[in-house]
Amino acid sequence: GERTEEDPTGPDDYAYWSYDMTDVWYTECPTYDWVEIDPNYGGDGTELVLGSNQTEHIEIPFSFKYYGTDYDTLSVCSNGWVALGVTDETTPNHTNLPSSNAPPLCVAVFWGNLDPSQDGGVYYKYDSSIHGLIVEWSRIYHKQPGDEETFQVILSDPAYNPTVTGDGEVFCQYLTLHGINNSCTGIQDETQSIGLQYQRGDSCSSGATPLGDAFVLKFTTDPPEYVGIVEDKDGINYPKVFGLSQNVPNPFYSRTRISYQVPIDYSGYVSLKVYDVSGKLVR
Repeated sequence: GERTEEDPTGPDDYAYWSYDMTDVWYTECPTYDWVEIDPNYGGDGTELVLGSNQTEHIEIPFSFKYYGTDYDTLSVCSNGWVALGVTDETTPNHTNLPSSNAPPLCVAVFWGNLDPSQDGGVYYKYDSSIHGLIVEWSRIYHKQPGDEETFQVILSDPAYNPTVTGDGEVFCQYLTLHGINNSCTGIQDETQSIGLQYQRGDSCSSGATPLGDAFVLKFTTDPPEYVGIVEDKDGINYPKVFGLSQNVPNPFYSRTRISYQVPIDYSGYVSLKVYDVSGKLVR
């Protein structure tokens, strides 16, 4: 059918999709749950002293796989983006993604010309309760509209939140936004040729819902859970694609049900393996 705002965006040429809080028909739909870490507003994060057009590096307290490579360092820029690994780029001039004019391996959370030296601050914290590294741009001055922006990115530990490829999930949360028309949100790989743009200015990619206050989206390599059927000549509906559904119930104690589907014209063998979070084969 026709893709709407209630569907995911993507995938890019690697495997990343984006889901937002309006994609309620999909198991990957994220839930908005703001985690305040700015000490001025009751949080307990550590401040990164960043001025206009500055980038600093922080340690990721777990191995985070992004576009197929593991990283333990995160570069944080005052201009609303982070990048896996070490970079000293500071570019405030947002562009469409992917692009050679954007930082390699970036997550453009709310990429724009921001200036924490005028107002606000940038903070980070590892939160063991959610197994994630949080970076928050808190009440940051946005040069174009002259208003304050508050948003955060959360890198989720793949050991506790695994995906089909082993790549980490990235959550982008927005508390209050003003200069949406002067921003870009999306991701790209190291080659700057593969990426997934969610929104730039007032232009949203197919499936994306316009950014706003109290909003969340996430980037993940987990594909949409969907059925996908074809009607055979006998009038019976058969699967036309491979599919694996969320187990029910989840979480569970002693028993759960896992549904999967195999295309009708597939003549090979299929194996279904269940692993625990440490990588041990369970069934």
